[in-house]
Amino acid sequence: MTPEDLFRKKLGLHRATVEKLRGHPELLSVVRRNIQSISHANPLLQDRLSEWEKLLDQGPEHLFAAMLDESERGQEFRKSSPIAGILTNEERWGYFRALKAELDRPEPNA
Repeated sequence: MTPEDLFRKKLGLHRATVEKLRGHPELLSVVRRNIQSISHANPLLQDRLSEWEKLLDQGPEHLFAAMLDESERGQEFRKSSPIAGILTNEERWGYFRALKAELDRPEPNA
């Protein structure tokens, strides 16, 4: 998998998570719980997780914008993402299968 493929994988997974959170805003409490759990387990991530928490406090759309930011900052931000448990295993694997099919598809000019 190329670095670009990995970028697309992580961004796409966050995009699917944002879609689910928009439809089920009550799941934002899972994100908040994850922030707390990860903070206690890994103090080295405290600063980054504080950023996540501030965005969550500002409202879901601020959080979603950061999750989908395609800049270098957005890529760094996604490295400490507290989204575990939002998508079910079935939803995640469905996304991964679709991405694999897309990546395995031959280039049009090949």
